[in-house]
Amino acid sequence: MPNHKRYKLDELLTKCDPSHPPSAEDQAWSDMAPVGAEYGADDSDSAADAPEKPNT
Repeated sequence: MPNHKRYKLDELLTKCDPSHPPSAEDQAWSDMAPVGAEYGADDSDSAADAPEKPNT
C-alpha cells in the first residue's frame, strides 16, 4: 500500500469554505432523486428497519 498523509478531520475542515457555493456537478448530485436502496431513500427506511449484522 502506498504511503500517504493521513489527515484529521479538523485539518480537512480548515481547507473548506462553507460560504463557497457548490459546483454544478455537486449541486446536480445533491438534487438527484434516490435510485435504489440508499439509506433514507423513502420514509420506511430507518436504522430500526435495517437488517441485523451478524457478530463475527
